[in-house]
Amino acid sequence: MFDPLSNHLLISIVLTLLAIALLSDLRERRIPNQLVVIGLLLGLGGHTWLAGVGGLTVAVSGALVGLLCFLPLYISGRLGAGDVKLMAMCGAFLGPLHVVVASVASLLVGGVIGVAWVYWQLSSAGEDYITDDGPSASSPTVGHQDMPASAIPYAVAIFGGVLVALKAAPTVLVTLNGGISS
Repeated sequence: MFDPLSNHLLISIVLTLLAIALLSDLRERRIPNQLVVIGLLLGLGGHTWLAGVGGLTVAVSGALVGLLCFLPLYISGRLGAGDVKLMAMCGAFLGPLHVVVASVASLLVGGVIGVAWVYWQLSSAGEDYITDDGPSASSPTVGHQDMPASAIPYAVAIFGGVLVALKAAPTVLVTLNGGISS
């Protein structure tokens, strides 16, 4: 079984690309398309170079799975298109199994960031809005409709999710191999 995480150079490349995307998302609230295209080409080419057609198949399927994991969130207005494309790029490096782990971990990291952001927004709004019964009717809303997509740069969560997936990769592979051989 071809492990898409077997090459340290490709892992270094995806982490570097993610760091650039993270900085861009923090500064400009956008992820450059050129960065994603270069990343996709490097992921596809790198895995093809490592394992031929089998590597290309893993990279293409990883990119598609990464895209499909976040596409419903884009369609529902929860994530921006750049975030979806960034996860697809990550899939080209991680492969389909690990990009699913990265996607779930990104959603968990994003949830923690979102809760912290809401707490910070409410606490910075002042105590005038808080009553004994909870937030008053005049308190600022932080629901989906009132929060612009650029409020939380999601590349931070994606970077964290990929780090979790890289750390969890040996466990995932051992579990998968144990299930296959049983």
